[in-house]
Amino acid sequence: KKVLISAEIIHFQTKACVLLIANDIGDRIAEQEKLRQSEERWQLALQGNSDGIWDWNIAAGKIFYSARWKSMLGYGSDEIGHHRDEWKQRLHPQDRDRVLKSTQNHLEQKTPFFTEEYRLRCKDGQYKWILDRGQALWDEDGRPIRMVGSHTDISERKRNEATIQGQEQFLRSIY
Repeated sequence: KKVLISAEIIHFQTKACVLLIANDIGDRIAEQEKLRQSEERWQLALQGNSDGIWDWNIAAGKIFYSARWKSMLGYGSDEIGHHRDEWKQRLHPQDRDRVLKSTQNHLEQKTPFFTEEYRLRCKDGQYKWILDRGQALWDEDGRPIRMVGSHTDISERKRNEATIQGQEQFLRSIY
């Protein structure tokens, strides 16, 4: 059993007394250990899959972008602020309206999850293809309060798909 003991000297009438309070903290320690293990599990999973993570506090208007999210685009951890515009301004012009509409549809609970493939501009000006997946959290009135998700760099897959499509078109043209 884990017990936290607090002691204090108090003066009662003309005598000094020691007040001892003992609290069973076994459950609290067990819960903290579960939380630590859960956090460790998620950190290992994220490190293993190389995804970038974002966490949008809609009410506060702030977004946390993980160091991996930023490095995926060629930025250092202190080069991108924590505002939604950091993401929006990097959206490829041809993808922008579709992605913003898809985000809005999810926030309005028209879709159960947010999933989109689009291009984001990197620090060097080039674009990377990103698979973006997220989930919102709504308050009791149905207002979105938070949305959390991940970015996966799918540029290699998109290059392979383009190569295969080009080969298929070439084969169709000669037959």
